[in-house]
Amino acid sequence: MGTHNLILLFIHVVLFMAPGILAAGRRDVDENTNQHGDPHHPELFAAEFGAAPKRRNLKACVAVNQIDKCWRCKADWADNRQALADCALGFGKGTTGGKGGEIYEVTDPSDDDFTEPKEGTLRWGVTRDKPLWITFAKDMVINLKQELVINNDKTIDGRGAAVEICNGGGLSVYNVKNVIIHGIHIHDIQETPRW
Repeated sequence: MGTHNLILLFIHVVLFMAPGILAAGRRDVDENTNQHGDPHHPELFAAEFGAAPKRRNLKACVAVNQIDKCWRCKADWADNRQALADCALGFGKGTTGGKGGEIYEVTDPSDDDFTEPKEGTLRWGVTRDKPLWITFAKDMVINLKQELVINNDKTIDGRGAAVEICNGGGLSVYNVKNVIIHGIHIHDIQETPRW
C-alpha cells in the first residue's frame, strides 16, 4: 500500500468518524451546561456559583496628582464626598469648603435669573448663607448670564459628572473663605455686563 492510499484511508476514516465525535462532544457540553449553568449567560452562571454577574474592573487606580491620590482610589468616595476637604495642600491646607453642611444637588443647568435664582441651579446653591457641598445630578453645560459670585463655605464638586461652565460669565471668589472648586471644566469665559 502506497503513501497515497494511506492518506486516502486516513481521510475516509476521519470523515466517517467526525460527525459522531462532534455530536458526542456537543452532548457533553449540553450536559455540562444543564448541570452547572451556562457561562455565556452571566446571571445563570452567577446563580449557580454565587458569583456577582458583573465583571470586576481590574484596572489600576490612576491618580496623577497629590489631591487625586488622596481620594480617587478609595472605593467609597461617592458616599463620603466630603473627605475631599481633607485633601487640601499648600496654601489651601485647612480649607473646609462646605464640609459639614448639607449636600445640595444641581439638577438644572439654566441661569435665567441672577437676582432671584431658582432652586436646583448652581447659582441658587452658591448664594446660600450656609455651608453647602454642591454636586451635580448629571452631565451638564452651564452658560452663566452673569458672573457667579460664590459665598463663604462652599464646595463645588464636579466628580461623577462632566460639568462645563462656558461661553458666559465666570466665577468670582472674592473676599470669601473656605471655597473649594473641584472637577469642573471652565472655559471660554466672556465678560458679562455688571449688575
